[in-house]
Amino acid sequence: MDFSTAAVVRYLLLIVAVLSSASRSHGAGDHDDCFDHYTAVQNENVLKNQNLTLACKDENQTGTSKRIATKSGIDVEFEKENFAQTADEMCNNMKVCEDLEDPREFLQCYIKATQDGFHKSMHMNFNATLILIELTDEYEENDKGVMRCIQRSKEVFVKESLAEYNRLLQCLGY
Repeated sequence: MDFSTAAVVRYLLLIVAVLSSASRSHGAGDHDDCFDHYTAVQNENVLKNQNLTLACKDENQTGTSKRIATKSGIDVEFEKENFAQTADEMCNNMKVCEDLEDPREFLQCYIKATQDGFHKSMHMNFNATLILIELTDEYEENDKGVMRCIQRSKEVFVKESLAEYNRLLQCLGY
C-alpha cells in the first residue's frame, strides 16, 4: 500500500471539509479558529514538503542522505517476520473490538485500533521502501540517495500532517 503525499493531503482535506460543514450546521462559529489554524499550518507543511523534496535534487551532488543499512546488513527474513508480526498485531487489535456490544464503545475501539494501525502501516511502508531502495541493484548510489531523501521528506510531511489533523480534532472537541 503506497501512502502518497497527494493521497494523504486529499484524505485530510476531505475530512476537514466534512468536519467544517458539520460544525457550521450545528452553529459552531467558535470552531472557525480551529480550522483557520489548521489550514495555515497545513499550508506551511505543504510548502515545507515541497522545499524538502526539491532539495533532494541536490542529493546527486552531495550524497549526504543516510542509508538505513548497507545491502549486506539487511536481514530480509527478519524484516519479513517483523512486518508479519506487526500486521498480525494490527488485526488482533481490531478483532478485540468485535466483542464490544455497545455500538459507541465498538466504534471508539475501532477508531483507536485503526488509527494505531494506520500509523504502524505507514511506518512499515516507509521502512519497506527504504529497504527496497538498498536492495535494488539497478539503482546507482546517487539515485538511491535521492530516493532516500524523497522518502524521508514524504515521511516528515505525512507525520506532521497527521499530527496537525489530530490537533484539529482536539480543538474541535472530537
